[in-house]
Amino acid sequence: MLEENKQTPKVSVTVVTYNHGQWLAECLESIVTQETNFPFEVIVGDDASTDGITQDILRDYADRFPHLIVPVFRDKNINGTQNFLDVLRRTQGEYIAHIDGDDLMQPGKLQKQADYLDSKLECVMVTHLMRWINSTGSMLKDESPLPEQFDVNHLVESCNCVSSSARMFRRTAVLTWNAAPNERVMDFRQNLEIASSGVIGCINEYLGVYRYGVGITGQSIESGFLPDLVAQAFLKAKCFGVKIESILIGYYRYKTEILMWCMRNGVNPPQNIVDISLPIYFRKENLVFFFYFYMAKILGHKAAFQLLKNTRKFIKALKSSLLISLPSINAITYKSKS
Repeated sequence: MLEENKQTPKVSVTVVTYNHGQWLAECLESIVTQETNFPFEVIVGDDASTDGITQDILRDYADRFPHLIVPVFRDKNINGTQNFLDVLRRTQGEYIAHIDGDDLMQPGKLQKQADYLDSKLECVMVTHLMRWINSTGSMLKDESPLPEQFDVNHLVESCNCVSSSARMFRRTAVLTWNAAPNERVMDFRQNLEIASSGVIGCINEYLGVYRYGVGITGQSIESGFLPDLVAQAFLKAKCFGVKIESILIGYYRYKTEILMWCMRNGVNPPQNIVDISLPIYFRKENLVFFFYFYMAKILGHKAAFQLLKNTRKFIKALKSSLLISLPSINAITYKSKS
């Protein structure tokens, strides 16, 4: 960690938090105890928490680690996207490692990811595997291994296999990233832009812990808010050079996972998932999608995904059904860098 005379950090850790008082201390402790051979800083943005705990915990850690933690307090909530972007702009490091305020780092994470980027100049971002726990800390599952390196097409086909709290990326990959003041952008969209400029690497070790079911994820799915954000990301994927086939594969996979989540949790799926989240560009694929959905239920998601990805006839049928839509997709422009 940084010495008292505070050197320029090699790595900046960005932390975004809102009402994470129950878990924030554990998150920050997992960061400040990281052992590295380089200096790092921790920029923590609290988005006007109202739980009466989060801000006190952040102040306590900032007081105890003034050479390491930079707290950012807000008078009013500015939304998660703007909170992240503001924290990002305050960073100084060559590499940026992000973590949400309810997740955890495992020992050695920062050193291993920085070493990886040092040695793999072709990679703009490196991720790792995450262990999933629930709000009380009980184990849920381990993520499956990923390819050692993959491109933006695989990122989309997997429907964003890079966890927000697992990524470390080069500062140069995000210098132009921006969003309108009221725009909400999920990590999928951010990862698309980063991955469009290079290769993503993966350390197939469990170097982080993701706390599933905390926050507003479930409510966001039921309301249709999260599916809308994902649909927007899929639409913009074409603008980052992603193949149409990869967009379709990822889109089917995401819709299937949302429907299965709704079935497991006994909730009605949002209308924009049942009808079609991309009515203008993908209106002709209803029957194909539901065929894939039921294959996933019968064969398992992995088998259905591989069938969709590897069957040339299936892909050809998809493309044929989209001939009317493709010109509209190709006409999309993306101006977030202006």
